[in-house]
Amino acid sequence: MFKGDIELSAAKTKSENKKNYIVSSNHIDKIEKKYGLSNSLNKSSQEDLKEKNLVKEKVRNIDIYLGSIGQKGFLKAQKLGYELRKAGICAEYDTVKRSVKAQLKYADKIKAKYCVVIGDSEIDEDKIQIKFMEKSEQLNVKLSNIKDEILKLLKEKV
Repeated sequence: MFKGDIELSAAKTKSENKKNYIVSSNHIDKIEKKYGLSNSLNKSSQEDLKEKNLVKEKVRNIDIYLGSIGQKGFLKAQKLGYELRKAGICAEYDTVKRSVKAQLKYADKIKAKYCVVIGDSEIDEDKIQIKFMEKSEQLNVKLSNIKDEILKLLKEKV
């Protein structure tokens, strides 16, 4: 299988000993296009797969989304994302340099618990606002202490 190909993973069901293939539902269109399968898995087939628990749903619990403005903010968000992931925090950051509005929409779409936007002024002043996505509240913290603050917030929520 080549890099970028969609892998089908096999799983055995409890009631049967034969293999069933688990395909995430968002890849069905890609499979159809790649292999020229028109309507091979129509909506009713997709629903049947979901009912039989053969479709593996992709569920991620994003703790924080790191938005960025400008090159310095972009690089700081990447570095901070790496540090947060090393600390066990599920962090995601913008990789395609979207507008701030689009980044906040995306953070809401992926249901991130918290969101920050890092720009030049935030880096220079060492201040940042952590946005609570569910409550639409904000908390002002030092950028240098954000990892500890996020860990503290996540422990409080549990």
